[in-house]
Amino acid sequence: MVLSAMVTNLYLLYLCLGVMPGIGAALCQLAAIVCISHHFGKGLPLALCFMATGGAIGMLTFPLVWSLVLDNFGWRGALLMIGAISLNSVWCSLLLQPDHSKGKKDVLASRKSCCFPDRAMFKQRPLFILFLLSAMFSGVSLFIYGSYIPEQAVAALPDVTSTEIALLVSAIGGGSFFGRILFGSLSMTSPRAPLILFTTALGLCGVSDIFVPICRSYVSLMFNSTLHGLFLGGWTTIISLVTVTLYGAEKLSFFLGLIFLFQGLGCVAGPPLANMLVQMTMNTEMLFYFAGCGFFLGVLLMLPLFTVKAYARNSMTKDIKERETTGQTNLAYVEGG
Repeated sequence: MVLSAMVTNLYLLYLCLGVMPGIGAALCQLAAIVCISHHFGKGLPLALCFMATGGAIGMLTFPLVWSLVLDNFGWRGALLMIGAISLNSVWCSLLLQPDHSKGKKDVLASRKSCCFPDRAMFKQRPLFILFLLSAMFSGVSLFIYGSYIPEQAVAALPDVTSTEIALLVSAIGGGSFFGRILFGSLSMTSPRAPLILFTTALGLCGVSDIFVPICRSYVSLMFNSTLHGLFLGGWTTIISLVTVTLYGAEKLSFFLGLIFLFQGLGCVAGPPLANMLVQMTMNTEMLFYFAGCGFFLGVLLMLPLFTVKAYARNSMTKDIKERETTGQTNLAYVEGG
């Protein structure tokens, strides 16, 4: 981001402001989730929930701060400041420590299991492919709401101010903050809760997108943005718990990495498809119908995964019993916490 403030070439800006921060964010997110899963057993859902609230706080405060900085220092000055703030994450990463409860042989076995998934994956391969496709289609819709709600607000409310538009985007972050805590807490209520909550949140994200075109007042848009953030925050928080529930904590990095890969592919395809749709229809309202359909398709692809719940739970329960007999403490999350 610091380099982005200095470049004068559009293609270099793609690299510095798009590719490099994207890779960095992906590495940070996956590594943090895996580290957390190694240090928490029954409290894993709550730990992931609180970890995820940091992103929601950023979503809540960033639009207003960004608008203020842009007005005073321009976009280059804003990028310099955001880059400097982001560099402070290095200090946070130094607090992450490896799990010392394992011996050397256990660590090697764990790494091997992450690289070479066991037969459970191959038994469930068609269903896991559906999970990946669901992540891809939901990724297509992921950034449409936040990217185009300002333009939709201007079209629906000609007198809306820039501060009010910034508040609309901040409302997504505010809803996301409470959604992450709420859905993370509810995920501990039963063994089936993570998968049910994940699918429900995904569908409700689609509902909030579909309702955007009928919001013709600032209050209704603000309410819808808050609800969208609530469901979006719940969905993004629960995805790691669903992965642990279905496939176990030991292979979390492998399975979650693939899921994020396909979600990222969807995110790459989403903005160009959205731009093409706007140019064809000359109407931003169609974007939200398009995004809603993407989320709904993601829900339909997730429904068959409910059939593997019993097998996954039994497999994970056996894994936990083996860990208990060996005295290891980094137990996988199972049986609803």
